[in-house]
Amino acid sequence: MKFKTITILNSLIFLIGFAFSAIGIIIETEKTGTFLCIPRSAIQNILISVGCSIIATSIISFIMTWYLNDDKEARRVIDKWGLKNIEVRSALNYEINEKLDNMKDGMDIVAFGMKNFLAAKKQLLEDKIEKGRSIRILTIAPDSKYVAQRELEEKEPPGQIRNSIAELISWAERVKFQKKRGTIEVKTYDSLPQDMYQKVDNYVYVGPFHYGKPSQQTIAYEYRPDSKGAKYYSDYFLKLWEDSNFCKKIV
Repeated sequence: MKFKTITILNSLIFLIGFAFSAIGIIIETEKTGTFLCIPRSAIQNILISVGCSIIATSIISFIMTWYLNDDKEARRVIDKWGLKNIEVRSALNYEINEKLDNMKDGMDIVAFGMKNFLAAKKQLLEDKIEKGRSIRILTIAPDSKYVAQRELEEKEPPGQIRNSIAELISWAERVKFQKKRGTIEVKTYDSLPQDMYQKVDNYVYVGPFHYGKPSQQTIAYEYRPDSKGAKYYSDYFLKLWEDSNFCKKIV
């Protein structure tokens, strides 16, 4: 509903409340007697009370309308970029898992070793690949100096992330060797870590890597399918994926 229409409705509600109150005040001059077997004083109290309540409601509504209208620029930006949700990554897992269960095209992902993800979804991914889905994984090279740095930042034992990346590559090689109907590809890069990125069909989730926090405990952003934000990150992933100077194919 447009701001102008809401303002008109609030004004009408205010006038109705004012009318009730005014009638109640006029009746005050004739407190004696009854109307429809109801004492005039009781009618007066009811009219004034109802009128004041309506006036108060219209004023609050009017103030809230103005406040929200002042924030319309923020809503415009959210709508323009298609931002659907902001949550800690782990809180979005249930929704992401649903998308994976119903995946029709495939998944692109930028992550480290995906240890916990593979532990929970390895068989599902293999089943999806068997049905013709495509999986593309962009991860940091296991021997990169940035892996050791990230292990320090996440307070992981030395070699923990490195080994999980090696296990990811090994799993992808095994799946690819089985010659399923779909495809799985893994590319690695050797630079500062990219943002976490996951695209399931047209649903896009992104988030940063924070110092001292595992990726599941950092903030994540969800973008609506085919929105400007989703397209921005999808295009960026493709740019990195196709840049032979940035990454190289491992699987």
